[in-house]
Amino acid sequence: MYAMILVYCVLNDDIKEMETAAEAGDADSWLDADTHLHDILFKMAGNERARSIIANLNDQWHRVRIGFVALQGANKKLGLRHPRPSSTPRACGPCCNVD
Repeated sequence: MYAMILVYCVLNDDIKEMETAAEAGDADSWLDADTHLHDILFKMAGNERARSIIANLNDQWHRVRIGFVALQGANKKLGLRHPRPSSTPRACGPCCNVD
C-alpha cells in the first residue's frame, strides 16, 4: 500500500512540474518531468525492452514536438496533456499536497 502511495505522490509531483514548466514556457523542464513520469510507468509494467524502445521513440518525438510547440508559442498547452489523477489514495500522506 505504501509503495502505491509513494508512486502516486511521485507521479503527482511530475505532473505539477510539467504544469509549472508549461506555464513558464520551460520546454526542457517539461520534457524532464514527462520523461520521468513515463519511465516510472514503464518500470511498473516490468518490460525493460518496451521501455527502452518507447524511450528512444519518445526522445525523437519530443524533440520534434518541442520544436513545433516553441515555434507556435504554445508552450502552456503542454501542461494540459497530462491531467492530474482524479482521486487521491485514502492513505495519501502530506507528500502529495493535492489541491
